[in-house]
Amino acid sequence: MTCHSPHLRTLAKVLLLSSLSQLSSQVILANPLSEHRAKTTIRTVNQNLDAYGMPEKQLEGFLRNAEPRKARTLLSRMGRHANDGDARAAWVAACLSAEGKEDESIAEFKRVKHLENVNNYALYLVAKAYCQTGDFARAKELCSFEIGRGDCCWECYDVRAVCYEVEKRYAEASADYEQAATKKPRYANGLYCKAAQSMLKANQPSKALAFVNKAPAIQKSESDVALLLTKGQCLERLNRNEEALTFLNRAIATPPSKKGIDGSFLRTTALRERANCYDKLGRKAEAAADRSTLEKHASGLTNDLLGK
Repeated sequence: MTCHSPHLRTLAKVLLLSSLSQLSSQVILANPLSEHRAKTTIRTVNQNLDAYGMPEKQLEGFLRNAEPRKARTLLSRMGRHANDGDARAAWVAACLSAEGKEDESIAEFKRVKHLENVNNYALYLVAKAYCQTGDFARAKELCSFEIGRGDCCWECYDVRAVCYEVEKRYAEASADYEQAATKKPRYANGLYCKAAQSMLKANQPSKALAFVNKAPAIQKSESDVALLLTKGQCLERLNRNEEALTFLNRAIATPPSKKGIDGSFLRTTALRERANCYDKLGRKAEAAADRSTLEKHASGLTNDLLGK
């Protein structure tokens, strides 16, 4: 069932923004030299067209580099090809999604009749558009189709995980985050962290701890605030409070990699979790000190949100 709840749409967007979503490019071919280069590119890609006459690799490259306008310029210069309707509509929809025009992307994609004619990366971008507009069922359908035919983008698992998470299907979300981490080791720390957080929401701290321990930064004893915090949360839920304090102390002492509100949120959460641990251990004065600091951080975070 399609869900257009403003709350769920906002939650989906927040989750996807934390998953390295594409940004719109402002690059425009506007001078004779650029025009010449574009024409040279077209001559080159004509030798590398897919079965539908589309320069698949070049289009995907532009979109992966957050350059949807370049992709659309390239598309506009390509002549019509037999049976290219699905592929062309899907690429246009993918460009619109990359530009943050989700509703337009979905409207364009509705022209596609056969999903098997659609490039995997384009399909992921359209699935993301559906997710961000709250149509989680369609987003999952597209992601599942792509995953089922093999050689899918890691981002496809990430989008489907977001849909599962919004629907509170946390075990399935965690499994998809893990699949994404396996396919994209570069982002494994963040993806394993999200898998663990999903299992914490499901009140399964043992499974959450197993996920967080798979993260490369944890295995190498590196300082990653989000992972240290998550491991501390897992241990606290398991009543391994002394161990939890070790990781929460490290999380609080480590400068966050994310500045502003994101960094403040991590620190605030770590202080709250540490205060809970102190309470369980009977260390009331230290718990009170953390809560006093927490109030100051909460006030600062509110001011940041209000722009004061």
